[in-house]
Amino acid sequence: MRALGVGLVTAVAIGFGATYSDHAALLPLLAADLGLSDAQAGLLSAALFVAYIATTLLTSGVPDRIGPKRAIGVGLAVSIAGTAIFAAGNGFPVLLAAKAVQGVGSALAFVAAARYIASPILYSAFCSVSVAAFSGPASVASRFASRSTPT
Repeated sequence: MRALGVGLVTAVAIGFGATYSDHAALLPLLAADLGLSDAQAGLLSAALFVAYIATTLLTSGVPDRIGPKRAIGVGLAVSIAGTAIFAAGNGFPVLLAAKAVQGVGSALAFVAAARYIASPILYSAFCSVSVAAFSGPASVASRFASRSTPT
C-alpha cells in the first residue's frame, strides 16, 4: 500500500518536473510551428499557471475528503487528458483550454502529493523516503526536459 503511494508521489514529481521545465524552451518552437503570436504563446503558459493557482486555492481540501492517493490519481488523469488534448489540438482556443486542464490536474496532484507526504502515517517512519521520492524525480525530470529540448 505504501509502495503505491510512494509510486504515485514519484509519478507526480516526474510529471511536475517535466511539465514546468519545458515552457521556456518549447514555447518559441510551438509558436513557430503553430503560427502563434507572442501574446498567444504567452497566454498558453499563463493559462496553465492561472488554472494551477485557482485550483490550488479552490481544491486544497479535496485530498482530505477523498484521500490523497485517489486525489493524486485524479490529478494525474486530468493532467494526462490535458496533454492529450494539447497534442491533438489544432487551434489556439483548444490549446489554451488544454493548458488550463493541465494546470487543474497538476494542482490537484501536487496538493494531494504534498498532503500524502505530510500524512501522519508516513511522517514518522517514511518522511525522508517520501520527500526523496518527490524531490529526486522532479529534479531529474526537470533536468531531462531542459536538456532534451531541441533549441
